[in-house]
Amino acid sequence: MKRILWVAPVICLFLAACGAEEALEVPPEIPQSSLEAEAEVPVEETPIVFEEGVTLAGHVGRLIENQDSEGLLDLADEMWPDYFDTEAMKAALADYRMVLGGGRIVAVTEGGRVPAAQDLFYYQLVSEEGSSLTLVLKATEEGRYYLADPVVFYSGFKNRLMHRYLEALKARDVEAIARAVYLDETGKTYPLDKAGNLLGRYEETFDLETLAWEFTGHFGPYGEFLIEITGSREGVPRVHEITVVTGDGQVGLRDPWAD
Repeated sequence: MKRILWVAPVICLFLAACGAEEALEVPPEIPQSSLEAEAEVPVEETPIVFEEGVTLAGHVGRLIENQDSEGLLDLADEMWPDYFDTEAMKAALADYRMVLGGGRIVAVTEGGRVPAAQDLFYYQLVSEEGSSLTLVLKATEEGRYYLADPVVFYSGFKNRLMHRYLEALKARDVEAIARAVYLDETGKTYPLDKAGNLLGRYEETFDLETLAWEFTGHFGPYGEFLIEITGSREGVPRVHEITVVTGDGQVGLRDPWAD
């Protein structure tokens, strides 16, 4: 037993030494397999399949017909994960339905590439009443399409902005009016004296307590919303048109009376 106890450490040291020598050996160069060699050959990119865009646009059309806010939210989450809720989607669906006139969608057509955007494309939905709605879809190099329409992104924000604007006018809150007005892309604050003049134009045209607004359409790939401010002056109906402008995740007002 004593001899075994003395020999065992020697065997362990010998094996450890052999292992150390093997660890220091540099393995010979392994030639590339034919499969790896083929992977280095440039492969021509698969062109974007427009039919997939038509399919997505048609699916959006069915969601609009059914006013399916949950279904639209699923599409929005693919483009902007966890950014919106069903209330924002309800706002977008209401705007879509207004543009289409509430009729059944009978055709989907391709509209071409959005100018100055390599990955954005127009698609048109046509209702049985003859109204048309333009959607913006985003295409990846892999040929997958996403709903990237500004109405989906901005409708809820537009509604909240218009609510604040009219409340500011009714309250004659010049500072709140100045915060709402959008003049350019620099983010400059609208001057308070001009906001006061703007309020004066509304006071001359409307009895402020009668003010209301409605969405009448949108245009452009980045979603400018046409708005009619309605009301009356001493019982006479009045209408004033403004635009809600969008960009970089923000909304603002372009009011002709603010120029």
